[in-house]
Amino acid sequence: MRFGNTIPTAVAWWIAPVLMSWGQGPLTPPGAPAPSMATLGQIQDTNTAAHAEILETDARVDALNTEVNALYNNVDNNEPRTPLTGPVTISQSGSYYLTQNIVMTTSAAAIAIQADDVTLDLMGWAIIGNGTGAYGIVMTAPRKRVVVRNGSIREFYFAGVFADDLCDGYIKGLRIENTGNYGVCLYAYSGLCEGIVVENCTAGGCGVGFRLDGTYGGRCFGNRLSRCVARGNGYGFILTSYYYGACDGNIVEACRALDNTVDGFHVNGEDYGHADGNVFRDCAARGNGSFGWRVFSGSSGRCTGNQIRNCAAVTNDSHGIYLVGSGGACDGNMVADCTSVKNGASGVILQQGSGGTCAGNIVKHCTTGENQWHGINLYGQDAGNTIDGNLVEGCRSRANVGRGINLFFAVGNVIRDNTLHANEGAIGFQNSSRWNRLERNACSGAGTYGFVGGSPASTENLIVRNLCRGYDDNYSSLTDNLYGPVITPGGQLSTTGDEANPWANVSY
Repeated sequence: MRFGNTIPTAVAWWIAPVLMSWGQGPLTPPGAPAPSMATLGQIQDTNTAAHAEILETDARVDALNTEVNALYNNVDNNEPRTPLTGPVTISQSGSYYLTQNIVMTTSAAAIAIQADDVTLDLMGWAIIGNGTGAYGIVMTAPRKRVVVRNGSIREFYFAGVFADDLCDGYIKGLRIENTGNYGVCLYAYSGLCEGIVVENCTAGGCGVGFRLDGTYGGRCFGNRLSRCVARGNGYGFILTSYYYGACDGNIVEACRALDNTVDGFHVNGEDYGHADGNVFRDCAARGNGSFGWRVFSGSSGRCTGNQIRNCAAVTNDSHGIYLVGSGGACDGNMVADCTSVKNGASGVILQQGSGGTCAGNIVKHCTTGENQWHGINLYGQDAGNTIDGNLVEGCRSRANVGRGINLFFAVGNVIRDNTLHANEGAIGFQNSSRWNRLERNACSGAGTYGFVGGSPASTENLIVRNLCRGYDDNYSSLTDNLYGPVITPGGQLSTTGDEANPWANVSY
């Protein structure tokens, strides 16, 4: 029988007397309540103890203040760095700083560093030559771990900062003007310049703003130029090697070459020297009197594996970006994600010069526009000096005075997936260009020719899967080349015949 959660009445009557018989405890208090607050005496004792503790703390603070004041007094009265007030030769390691401008009245170097582990802080002061002295700051070879920072150098006839065989150096925050041949020169003559950072510096009115030089077997390797500006010099930045020297693996990032009279950025290997594996990224060359970038391999020299990435070449008087093998090898370099516009010649040009090579280079994802010659130009000198085996891919070329992409004495190059618009011509393959592959390019314009061969006849080029519209003759002079049928569809493409050919070129 279920009763749920209730107690039967009979049971309740039986339990109740038992519960009522249990005791509840005495209700009478055992005594008067005890005090619940501290007495005045206890409070006074507590305050006295706290006051003593405060006094002890104050004494410790006073002692610490005395110690700190003594330290500051020691710094003020016994500065661990050495102050400089005039021309000097630093022959001991340590930290040095200027307390005023140094104004030269002789032809000596203002500051000569002849020790390792030296830090020189110009403290915002200036080193001012009189035009007869060679160097503002010179580091004689070999040197290690030298830091120079924070000031101005001007009016010397050879260099603002000249570092001969320096390793692990740091040059920061210098403003250099009118210092003759060089603003900053890292020079390895049969020696080594390695691991140097040049940062946040400016150079103007010099023959070369910034120069990295490996000469006569010397190596200028693994250095970094960052956020520097070269304005109004002969050359902005030079990375160079001569006579079995090397200028390799350096990084130039976020730098600007503006209004220099020759090249903005110049890389060269000559006379058995090589400039390989250097990287330019996030840089800009604007308004220079010759080229934005020139990567040049001279007689028996080499420039290979260099990269120009995410850079801009704008309103330079000649080519924006120029790679050339002239007597040497300019091979395996990359130009990627760059913009080259409004230059006086081609936006990007790869050139095969006399006795050299310019092969295996890559130009990809670049934008060229409004240049006074071709957007992208692969240019061989003659039938004996053809430009071979390069790749141009995924680029955009717009409103150039010449062609969007031009091949001249070019052999075995690949031109694919490019977009070309409103150029004088789309793609030209001329002067005995052969064995090139032109594929999946989209071209539009309003000139005379889209795709055009030329004289002397260019033969055996493969021309497939392209689209061209708007020119008077979209596909001209294709005879003796290999090409997919040219179709002019109207409406839906047919599933048979030429329109179904996977190699077909579209014209409309």
